[in-house]
Amino acid sequence: MTGQVKIALLWVKNLVLLNVMGYMLPVNLIWGKYMVQKNLAKNSLPSEISEMVVRLGEHIRIARKRRGLTMKEMASRMFVTRKTLSRLENGHPGVSLSVFVLALWVLGLHDDLQKIALPEQDKVGIFYEHKRLPKRVRSTQADDDLDF
Repeated sequence: MTGQVKIALLWVKNLVLLNVMGYMLPVNLIWGKYMVQKNLAKNSLPSEISEMVVRLGEHIRIARKRRGLTMKEMASRMFVTRKTLSRLENGHPGVSLSVFVLALWVLGLHDDLQKIALPEQDKVGIFYEHKRLPKRVRSTQADDDLDF
């Protein structure tokens, strides 16, 4: 089967999910023609992650309201449009990470960001790193030449 590409289609209402070599690409069905969707984020996220993004947006909205900031005031402090802030608060997955971090910074909630994904707390990554280490280390001729 070398050189062959596996393609499968999954029909969901007016959306076609095109499976190309394991990657799911959403394609809109418009007037009998296929158009690849420009924004893949919304349809390609697992439901658990989508719900998490929505909850984060809700948390930002609550924090903004508790501080008595209007959307216009907060958006201007973040140097984004009100629409971008609205998309963030509504949990739209296409909003950039930098906008999310800016919102936390404006709200004074950015200190804990340094604790996210710390390399020294990555137990799985550390396990794989130790697994790749050689079992023995042999000296080379170059090491012997360094004797003073």
